[in-house]
Amino acid sequence: LSAALYAAQLVVLSRVLTLLGLVMSRGYQPGEPALCNKAGEMRLAFSHGEFATLSNLAHRFKSSARAVGAVSLGACCDRIEHAQPACGTAQMQAQMSMMEEAFAHVMARLSEHTGVGYLDEAI
Repeated sequence: LSAALYAAQLVVLSRVLTLLGLVMSRGYQPGEPALCNKAGEMRLAFSHGEFATLSNLAHRFKSSARAVGAVSLGACCDRIEHAQPACGTAQMQAQMSMMEEAFAHVMARLSEHTGVGYLDEAI
C-alpha cells in the first residue's frame, strides 16, 4: 500500500472505532444497531420486494457509512438508493451483493482491529 492510502485507511478505521465506542458506551452490544441492524433491515426489505423501503433504508445506511468513513459502503448504498424504480430485481440483487461485500469488508476490518467477531453477528 502507498503511504497515502495507508493513512487514509487509518483515518477510516479511526472513525469506525470511534462510532463503535459510542455504540458500546450507550450499552449496546458490539455491532448492534449502528451497522448490523441497518444491513439486516435492507436484506429484509429486499427479500420482500419492498423497493421503496429499501431505498429509504439505503439512504440512512449511506449516511451512517459515510459518517464513519466507510466510503465504498456508502457508495454502494447510494447506488441502491437511486436505483429505484427503474431497476429490475436482477440488477438490484447485483447492487445488494456489492453492498454485502462492502459491509463484510468493514466488519472484517473492525474484527481485525478489535478482536471481536462482528462477522458472526452481522452476516
